[in-house]
Amino acid sequence: MPLFEHRMQFAQSTKEGKNIPIPPAQSLHVLGPVLQVVVSPTEEHIRALNQRGELPPQPVTGLALIDTGATATAVDEEVCRKLGLKPTGSMKTAHAGGPEERACYPIAISFPNTPFPAISTPTAMSVNLQFGKTPYILLFGRDLLVRIKFVYNGPAGRFEMAY
Repeated sequence: MPLFEHRMQFAQSTKEGKNIPIPPAQSLHVLGPVLQVVVSPTEEHIRALNQRGELPPQPVTGLALIDTGATATAVDEEVCRKLGLKPTGSMKTAHAGGPEERACYPIAISFPNTPFPAISTPTAMSVNLQFGKTPYILLFGRDLLVRIKFVYNGPAGRFEMAY
């Protein structure tokens, strides 16, 4: 079972442009458990594009928030547009603004600099993750968390994942 331990270490820029390190526990508290991911079309989608003589789109790299409060994994709608994905259905979701029906897309997710293999989901819900100042392209929901062991170590400012 490959284990990945990530110690949160971020910095904050001052008005003078100087970077001040944020302690790991505070980084984890402010940003949540995040890791770098690469989102791309599924292998099936890429095969279909190749059979038609089309080039697959460039994968999108960004941050994923591990969201234990999210029932389903969600991908930023701009990522879906960049990848040229077609919806496979829809899903009802509830949030602060009320219930909403959102399109779902098949995506592949890889985890650079970790021992984890890429995973796919046929039903990543498309949402706008670019509101405010959030830097996320993916919310890693419980539909994928059921496949891994996840430990949140707040005092140490780190989290662990085992697959």
